Amino acid sequence: MVNLHETLLNHVVNIRFTKADGTERAMKCTLKKELLETAGLLEDYTESKYDASKDIEHVVDVELGEWRSFKPSRLIEWNIYA
Repeated sequence: MVNLHETLLNHVVNIRFTKADGTERAMKCTLKKELLETAGLLEDYTESKYDASKDIEHVVDVELGEWRSFKPSRLIEWNIYA
């Protein structure tokens, strides 16, 4: 099975998930260091932001150029952005 976190480190990923309020959200996101550096967000990235035990993933929304988070347990679908 492909690991989402590992995929985020190497690609831009389309995700769709259910937010805490029950609505759905779609987002193009990444953790690819080259893209974080280009966006001026690399200094904000640390491996400690990722904690599977807390069911939270922090990513950069590539369309907004800002950090966002979601719960992997609430994912509906994801795929690599082509």
